[in-house]
Amino acid sequence: MDMTALLSPLTGVGQMVRAYADQLATDSRFDLHAYAVSFRGGKRLESVVPHGVSTSVVPVPARLAHELWQRVDWPKVAGFDVVHGPNFVVPPTRGAVEVVTIHDMTAWRWPDMVTADSRRYPHLVERALERGAFVHTASDYVAIEVQETYGLSADRVRRIYNGTIPARAADPSVGLRFSDGHPYVLAVGTIEPRKDYPTLLHAFARVHSEFPDLRLVVAGNEGWGSGDFDIALRQTGLGDAVVVTGYVTDQQRHDLMAGAECFAYSSLYEGFGLPPLEAMSHGVPVVAAAAGAIPEVVGDAALLVPVGDSAAFADALTEAISNSETRVTLSARGTLRSAMFDWSTSTNELKAWYLELIQ
Repeated sequence: MDMTALLSPLTGVGQMVRAYADQLATDSRFDLHAYAVSFRGGKRLESVVPHGVSTSVVPVPARLAHELWQRVDWPKVAGFDVVHGPNFVVPPTRGAVEVVTIHDMTAWRWPDMVTADSRRYPHLVERALERGAFVHTASDYVAIEVQETYGLSADRVRRIYNGTIPARAADPSVGLRFSDGHPYVLAVGTIEPRKDYPTLLHAFARVHSEFPDLRLVVAGNEGWGSGDFDIALRQTGLGDAVVVTGYVTDQQRHDLMAGAECFAYSSLYEGFGLPPLEAMSHGVPVVAAAAGAIPEVVGDAALLVPVGDSAAFADALTEAISNSETRVTLSARGTLRSAMFDWSTSTNELKAWYLELIQ
């Protein structure tokens, strides 16, 4: 399994890889081997994988390897039954079953909303499919997109839902420090076009006019294309009412969730949606755009609004913040909903699929 994602601060992909690796490593039926595609970071691979897991490194920059794999089937990975690329890219192999995870199809549908590196994914996936690779997705929504895009039969694509990190002991007062003690709406995710923060900012401006003590806390790194966020922030005049934290640790994220009045998820498109489930595990009301797989994942445990509709988003935020009956209902439903997604179930389904593939 490609564990390059463990070499950087854990994003959603990294959380998935960590969960799968931890549970595969303790199952005697499997001999897990971790590889990384990295020129420098690969030296740290042994320190980030589960104890006892063997490792190897493709010692070239990932960008160069991806450019090569778009054209030639080299360098190859050999000596394994299954090779799983959990982040859109699986290398060519010698005699192994190839599995590639497609988290979403943003690079296919909106190439202008992803980085140049991510725009390579469609071609890399096509190359893998030509070699007979199987596709893993985390939602039915993306599984159907993949099948329709490539005309694949159902047996080539397997949906295995992600799990979610259960609510850990968290301190709401720590979360409140980020907002200087003000009540806050929380958003989690890298500041990039797909997250559609401008819609959230315009929605929050409407809410803030009614609740001037309220703050919007955005917990996420500044990604590419964050200029639209800055423009929207100037247009709304929200100033200090918006707090951008940058990257936060797992514990800080849970503290922020525990202290939030409401969780907001304004994405234009998602292939799953871990952050809303994490917020639900803390009993926090969730307002989300009905984008991609989000309705499939959150079910009736969130207030869903049309994508890009700042007025509807503002109304839903107001409802989730001020209506006590709505808050109680969303909290109860969210707690139950988040419990339906756990990494043990996900990993067990993945293991069963691996064994099926090599029969």
